[in-house]
Amino acid sequence: MHTLAFTWPGLLAGLVIAARANAIVLIITTLLTTMEAADLARALRSLRVPPALVTLFLLTGRYVFVLQTEYQRLRRAMWMRAFQPRTNRHTLRAFGNLVGMLVVKGFDRSERVYQAMKCRGYTGVFPAREPAQWALRDAMFACGTATFVLVMLWANTL
Repeated sequence: MHTLAFTWPGLLAGLVIAARANAIVLIITTLLTTMEAADLARALRSLRVPPALVTLFLLTGRYVFVLQTEYQRLRRAMWMRAFQPRTNRHTLRAFGNLVGMLVVKGFDRSERVYQAMKCRGYTGVFPAREPAQWALRDAMFACGTATFVLVMLWANTL
């Protein structure tokens, strides 16, 4: 049997990993939350990401919030019926039903959205806007991000 041992170098390595993971999440969040979905799609297309993946990403980004709202509605309905989660078969069945209802409602909604998109002339690819032009603020952001990455790499060598 292996036992886990606490060491200061291990703790420091764990802290570095946690700092890097948080930095990556913050950078990605900053990039994605300040960008419109159409701009993100255009950027992904210019990086030669397959069109089906770009479409899937855009629709997922839109409908995650719809599913979250539906989940909250179903949970509120459970709460109104005095449901108290416990560690028993009833709770597992209730949560199984909740997940099943989300899947069924999500499937039904996806069918309705697809039919509505076909009625509006959707051909499988969202229309692309004209390519964006490189601006000074883009260069400044790229330099700042590169500097940050280099500092993180340098911190790893310490």
